[in-house]
Amino acid sequence: ERAGHAAAIGCYMDDGRDLDSVITDVLRPLKLTMTPDARQMLISRLGADRVMSRGEIEKLALYAAGQEQITEDDVEAVVGDAAELTLDRIVNAAALGDGARSVTELQRALTAGESAQGIISAVQRHFARLHRIRASVDAGKSIEQVIGEIRPIVHFRQKDILAAQSRAWRLDTLDAALAGIGIAARTARVSSGLEDLLAERLILTLSRLARPIR
Repeated sequence: ERAGHAAAIGCYMDDGRDLDSVITDVLRPLKLTMTPDARQMLISRLGADRVMSRGEIEKLALYAAGQEQITEDDVEAVVGDAAELTLDRIVNAAALGDGARSVTELQRALTAGESAQGIISAVQRHFARLHRIRASVDAGKSIEQVIGEIRPIVHFRQKDILAAQSRAWRLDTLDAALAGIGIAARTARVSSGLEDLLAERLILTLSRLARPIR
């Protein structure tokens, strides 16, 4: 900080009060207001990344253009949970064979405070779901039918991505992927000091499995 050729700039994650101000800054020029419940729901779904949060608020404002007030239904229809979206980006990139992007998203998530073990668990859930879909498709059902029957319901923005992955991965490759994920999950639990490295190695391994599919 005392160096004459450098500057120290404090960068802090947004909290609820910061997000409330960002919402007001975006909506006021557009003459849009929100119900108190809708505002609280929106804050709960935004993350610490200011640029990402502003983008979600602007998208909501565009969706609600012409209305006097934004409601909970509007927030539910447009704004996804930031933490879930972050995990989705990691998992989807790995499942589509894009190792570089998956690692980039992983590092962002870890820097923002996400648990490596939580990320590995999310990867495990996703690939288990892919396995169930692929098994049902191999048994004669259509991918669209299987995805439509999944509970909890798949978000509409995820349906096409999940369908593409389900078409691409074979059941035997998914068996190998799940075996590797299981080993990573167990190792991370007993060697927590290595969990970040294990998560990175896992998504790179999954990306390599997906490359022949791509």
